[in-house]
Amino acid sequence: MANFPLLTKLAIISFACFGIAAAGYWYELRDKNVALKNLMQRTDNLKIQYRTQYCQVAQIAAYKQQIREIERLAKERAAHLRARPEVTQLIKSIAKTSSANGLTLLLVKPLAKENYSNYSKYPLQISVSGEYSRFEKFISQLLKLQSTIAVEDFSIETKKIAAGQNQLIMNLLIKNYSYEEKKDSNIPSTKPLNL
Repeated sequence: MANFPLLTKLAIISFACFGIAAAGYWYELRDKNVALKNLMQRTDNLKIQYRTQYCQVAQIAAYKQQIREIERLAKERAAHLRARPEVTQLIKSIAKTSSANGLTLLLVKPLAKENYSNYSKYPLQISVSGEYSRFEKFISQLLKLQSTIAVEDFSIETKKIAAGQNQLIMNLLIKNYSYEEKKDSNIPSTKPLNL
């Protein structure tokens, strides 16, 4: 190496220094780069988590309002269920609803009461005749009555009334629900949520 020109010696020394620096960088900073990438990934995950939680906290007032509204509606429904159904009043309401919709009430037949652990069902079989377009409005108004009513089953059939004339008849099975309070019930009381 003593016989090499100065420029070649400088090139070999700079190449050796560069190699030592590159090896040092590779061995020393490689682990730190992996740790940095992990920290950056964790930071991104924490940012996403923060945004999600921030949105939830920002909407907590709306959630509390929704809970209050749901509790109010549940109390109203419970009050409707607690009221014992007056079958005669319900039949009068059904008759008024059918005539208001241009339908003819053919049959209203109360069926046997069905008892369950905390509630009862009062089924009614109803038959009305009229135009098809009025049946939907009749059912929707029927469900809006003060009683808690569910349409369990229905069918629509055609009946010949004269030569070339048909009549549509809708048969419904509705059930009116009533809450039966038990004195020794093991059901825990529901308390409003406090957020």
